[in-house]
Amino acid sequence: MHYTNYFKEIATTAKDEGIYIGMGNPNGKILVIGKELAIDEEKEKHVSDKTLKRNPADWVYNIENPQEEIPNCESNEKLSLFNPLFPYKGMEIKQQPAGHTWRKYQLLYEALSDTKSDVYTFYENFFISELNQIPSKYSSLQNSELRAIWIKKRIEVLFKTDFFQSFPIVIVASGHYPREHNIDLCELFDIDFIPPTRHVDDNTAQWYNLHKSKSKTHPKLLIHTRQLSMDVTNRLIEEIANEIKLFCKEKKIAL
Repeated sequence: MHYTNYFKEIATTAKDEGIYIGMGNPNGKILVIGKELAIDEEKEKHVSDKTLKRNPADWVYNIENPQEEIPNCESNEKLSLFNPLFPYKGMEIKQQPAGHTWRKYQLLYEALSDTKSDVYTFYENFFISELNQIPSKYSSLQNSELRAIWIKKRIEVLFKTDFFQSFPIVIVASGHYPREHNIDLCELFDIDFIPPTRHVDDNTAQWYNLHKSKSKTHPKLLIHTRQLSMDVTNRLIEEIANEIKLFCKEKKIAL
């Protein structure tokens, strides 16, 4: 596995700062930014410690040992084998409920790659991160002031860096967070909003906003949408995939 200097810099900084980076392929073409990891820290502290708090240290280890084979980690019973490069490697999709965020990511990946799999494979071309550092099963239960502090820090330390800015496709699947926390996506990613807000099948709950870069030499598509979980429809996933395919065809980007 080859790691860019951009990512090596991020890993070192994040380890020093104690900041969660993300999971998946750092050389992938698609960056997905969600709300936060859906972990109950009181009941699943061991999961939080390994998948979130050890995240930057695990990336530094991967960088220092690029040839090491990543073992399967199909469930939390093998959590000691968890690696953010192949998160829960070998886990079958059916192990998680239909509304789980990862199942939605997998649907999107399959729509883009024209593949089908019984195990998760989206991390082969997706890099997944979160706006918020604080894990929670439900964002409504969080301290919004503390969340705002973490989001601001993550924007400065992570999302403004060359690594996160380098992805040609960005999906901000964080619903109302940008509005609630005054995040100007256009300024952050140097993009323009392409109105109007799209509602799939005239359903206001199934929406997305399109943004495209101002640069002609570094094309970027950013799609802001709701959190991809629960009652997100397959039609919304299909429309997002179609927008990405059209953009990649126009800009000659190979996924």
